[in-house]
Amino acid sequence: MLKKTLKITLLFFLVYSLLFKGIPYVTTGRISMILFSIHFFIFKFKPKKDLRFKRIEFVAIIAYFLIYLYAIYSYIQLGRLETTTISRFFYFVTTNIYMSFILVKYFDNKSEFIRAFSIISFIQACLIIVSFFSPSYRFFLASILEQTGNRELISDFRAPGLFNSAGATLSIIQGIGAFSSLYILLHSSKERLKKKNYIILMINIISIFFIGRTGIILFIILALGLFTGYKTLFLKKLLPQILIITLLVTFIAGISIRGNIQEDTVQRINENKEWFLEIFSTPIKQTAFYRNFVQKMDVPQLNYNTIIGTSKVRAEIRGHDSGYIQMYYSIGLVFAILFYLILLIHLLSMNFTLKKCSDNKFRRIGIFLIITLFFIEIKEPFLFKSSYLLYILVVLRLDYKEKKKEFTKNQIVINT
Repeated sequence: MLKKTLKITLLFFLVYSLLFKGIPYVTTGRISMILFSIHFFIFKFKPKKDLRFKRIEFVAIIAYFLIYLYAIYSYIQLGRLETTTISRFFYFVTTNIYMSFILVKYFDNKSEFIRAFSIISFIQACLIIVSFFSPSYRFFLASILEQTGNRELISDFRAPGLFNSAGATLSIIQGIGAFSSLYILLHSSKERLKKKNYIILMINIISIFFIGRTGIILFIILALGLFTGYKTLFLKKLLPQILIITLLVTFIAGISIRGNIQEDTVQRINENKEWFLEIFSTPIKQTAFYRNFVQKMDVPQLNYNTIIGTSKVRAEIRGHDSGYIQMYYSIGLVFAILFYLILLIHLLSMNFTLKKCSDNKFRRIGIFLIITLFFIEIKEPFLFKSSYLLYILVVLRLDYKEKKKEFTKNQIVINT
């Protein structure tokens, strides 16, 4: 029990990577990474086994490293203008690639990891709800945490929970947490566990509404992916109950919220409602998304500088929030295309390994996970800001481990 609690605690601090005031550069994510690494290399590391890579994975890792070196070279060559790209690649290589190999050693299967992610997002969801209703908590949070987003932690516009910024990045993590809760609920067999998982799911979903819209979209897409993978199970076990509970929770939350929040927050909720309805009723070029995201942000023109890269993530006039555009402007068109293409091939190859295994339902979910990762990158560089890629890599590695075990077992049965 102690080991499990410690593992979940370290995972929480790794995923949410808190930065406290008075301790520059030392995030809880880096501390968790160091602690996991020390324990791994002392107690779990087996060179002959752990240093063996599939060919496509080895090639991908070498390619990431070479692109990272090019980003460093550009930074030095162009006069050390901005360190953002180098910092992002360092996060990508360490937190996503490196830690995905480490975490696989601490979870027996994907369900155990998904359950752990569901738990840490539930803890965060509870803190999000507390921060939404409690100004004193937000002031306390602002006194101990550095603000890394563009919105103050004391603002009641969005709830920060226990995080350095209240916005899209947190909503992405909570969206993954809600999906994880739904997956675990779908695979719950005992009635007692099912009730507990219902509560975790609902709290996780509610928390997303208090943070940002991106997480809501992410959760809906991933829930559809879960439905395609486990259609019969989904319809039999979950759909009626989820609809009833969602309506009930929404009604109760609506009554509570009306009496407890300030006018600007009510306005924010109304804006979110209008934005959501606008998706289905308005032509794309008339939506707020198109006006704010497409028309107000300049895409840097293709020229010599943007082909080789400028080493900066934003243009001088009006910068673009999109991860793709920032990468294109920073390391250049050629290397940006190479980076995203290699990552896509890398993830798809992981998802489609060992096709001969009998249970391939999760493969469909894997496709949805990969597609949404590249979809949300249109909005912001979430590859370098959230733990979504880490989540996908760990889940796919654990799924591969399960498939390999099953494949080996089937081969033994056939041979005997």
